Amino acid sequence: MMVMIMLFSILVAYLYSK
Repeated sequence: MMVMIMLFSILVAYLYSK
């Protein structure tokens, strides 16, 4: 699902930003 990919991408970006 595109939504799942988007959410996962945002989560990864958030964790990586930390």
